[in-house]
Amino acid sequence: MPGKGVGALATTFIPAGTRIIAETPIMAIHRRDWKYETTQRMAVIQAYLSLPHPHTQLYDSLLSRSEQTRIMAVFATNTFGVHHSRDKIEAVICPEASRLNHACAPNVQFVWNDIFMGGALTMHAVRDIDAGEELTVGYIELLECSAERHEKLRAVYGFDCSCVVCGADDAAVRLSDCRREMMRKGLATCKKARAEAPKWCSLSPEVREILESVVALHQEEGLLGLSAADAWKLTATTCSRHLSS
Repeated sequence: MPGKGVGALATTFIPAGTRIIAETPIMAIHRRDWKYETTQRMAVIQAYLSLPHPHTQLYDSLLSRSEQTRIMAVFATNTFGVHHSRDKIEAVICPEASRLNHACAPNVQFVWNDIFMGGALTMHAVRDIDAGEELTVGYIELLECSAERHEKLRAVYGFDCSCVVCGADDAAVRLSDCRREMMRKGLATCKKARAEAPKWCSLSPEVREILESVVALHQEEGLLGLSAADAWKLTATTCSRHLSS
């Protein structure tokens, strides 16, 4: 794929909601080994040395853009954080899923499923995807401004993002940054209000108005993954409380 190396393209039309990938990891790092850099490095190297030969070949075939040793560089570049794992797994390596490139308004969202296939990384289309269109995921927190995203992508993954969002003209990038800042602040305000309100209490009209704006901004920005899901969940919770009050 020009300028990106390996990537993934849709070979046919993919409707929104379609599960595209379900993959069990070849490597999983437990949360207890994640807290310190030294224990993390030891856990990764030990896990690598324990891989069966076919999995070692898959691991070694993955791209690495870090300046660390080869084993840690592959891990840093290709790991997926799965912070909601029931089994307290913190990060996994899934070679097939790792082929997807980054975009700041991705068309695919990954989640960890503790139950499916005994524990698997699943990827779903968050919008309709046309045949020939590249499949993309978000490598980092997408509600940060473009400068913060670029800094993280360079530091961790070693590339400058040229996706549709980042490749737009300066005015469009500033507008995108403004929307994302409003989404981030709006979500934080609404989550705080929900946490502080009694379960039986309806949230204020002001909070409901903020939520409606946050949902609309996600749609305008084309961000339809987990942060949008948070906004819709908060909206549903707010409506439920309002109706039952």
